[in-house]
Amino acid sequence: MNDNPNKTYYQRVYSNLHASEQLKERLINMNDPIHPSTRPSRKTAWKTAAAAILLAAALPTGAYAANHYWGITDFFKHTGSKLPKEAEHLIETDIAQTQNDPGSAANAPDGSGSIPSGKLPVSFTVQEVLCDSGTVSVIVEAKAAESGKYLLVPDDCTTEEDSAESIGIHEDISIGAYAKEKGLEILYINSGFAPESPFSPGACHISAKSIQDDTLSIFIQADRASSDTCLNAVLSHTIRPGSGSAEIMKTSSSFLLKDKSTSRKTVYRPKTSGHIQGTEANVQSVTIEQTEIFTYVDIYYRNPQAAAETDGLSFSITDSSNAAWNERSGRGIIQLADGTYCLRLCYDKTNLPKTCMLVAFDYLEKTTYGQIELVPVQN
Repeated sequence: MNDNPNKTYYQRVYSNLHASEQLKERLINMNDPIHPSTRPSRKTAWKTAAAAILLAAALPTGAYAANHYWGITDFFKHTGSKLPKEAEHLIETDIAQTQNDPGSAANAPDGSGSIPSGKLPVSFTVQEVLCDSGTVSVIVEAKAAESGKYLLVPDDCTTEEDSAESIGIHEDISIGAYAKEKGLEILYINSGFAPESPFSPGACHISAKSIQDDTLSIFIQADRASSDTCLNAVLSHTIRPGSGSAEIMKTSSSFLLKDKSTSRKTVYRPKTSGHIQGTEANVQSVTIEQTEIFTYVDIYYRNPQAAAETDGLSFSITDSSNAAWNERSGRGIIQLADGTYCLRLCYDKTNLPKTCMLVAFDYLEKTTYGQIELVPVQN
């Protein structure tokens, strides 16, 4: 049996990357479940990307990269999607942000345990933000304070033997060899939402693009965990020197984020029976929400077998002609107070159909149970 229920999904995503087969396989295997010995928890989101997904290998470098600003629209495109035109006006670029001092290091070089942000070797700036009712996307620029001294590398490149291709340098050379050749010190960089932010770090996608040796563009996308229209976002940043040092320098930044998106929800129910053949599960309803950016699908169902370790029930949506929608991510399964389960899926924006098909399958055994036709509830 496949130890990673989501491996097929990542194999499909990473097949589009311009990267070596070894790199693609490593990226796929980075997304192992939180509890590899058992199925993913039915009450918590699965680990979609607790480690950063390095899509830099798919991105061009050289003159194009040096002269082109990598923003949210670029990262959408190179993750196999396209930001709808009507969503572009929601991108915020003039972002008031606060650098939170002290930017601390647990073992700072001076022994004080604290390094003011202004004295860190790398500064972090939020350049773009995009938000709707379900997801937030952020571009962070990490830039070395001293030019010509450092090579900034995403923190998921854990050793200097990693390929330079993984940070967007299309040369048959390791990161360590590239840095040595150019006389640069390696700094491993990471950014992500702090636990106190109203987002879900466990369902966070992180991609990185090397703009130039001392500048890294980081794309962070996470599910929202709050329905408020005004959100206080806190980002945590870390800097880890190379050469085997255990030192980790830390800082953080914060900014206010306003959800200016609109949405339209449509409730669907099974046209006939909601029973899923071959299981004891029964689909109650499906809510499809469309924003300027994404289409969110919430599937509500009951399943007496949900506590069983062998249960791997999951769903996908197709149109009435069985054409699959382009899936972006899944929040995982949560159990509501009345015992109903809810699975949320996120798709590229699509026109809401008059009817659609809900495909039920077992993601552990790759068994398709069948399809349920869904029709909108008449108000």
